[in-house]
Amino acid sequence: MARALEQALTRDLIPPEDRDSYFVEFLIDGLMRGDLKSRYDSYAIGRNNGWLSANDIRRLENMNPLPPGQGDVYLIPLNMVPAGTASTAAADEPAG
Repeated sequence: MARALEQALTRDLIPPEDRDSYFVEFLIDGLMRGDLKSRYDSYAIGRNNGWLSANDIRRLENMNPLPPGQGDVYLIPLNMVPAGTASTAAADEPAG
């Protein structure tokens, strides 16, 4: 229903030559998602487990992406690798 209304409003209110720059969009995600704390908790889980990037989260919050190369990094939870396969980088660091 919302999609049909968006399309009708775009067709009726925005001249064809301006449709590349302007559009009608109803942000109904806020009605379907939880409160701010619940959303941020779920984003933290996704980010910390490596299946959400900063830009993925920003996209879900209808925010602009970070500058190129900054927001598309996925984190890897190193404490969850199989035993014996961890990087030797920690052994190369001086104790201190």
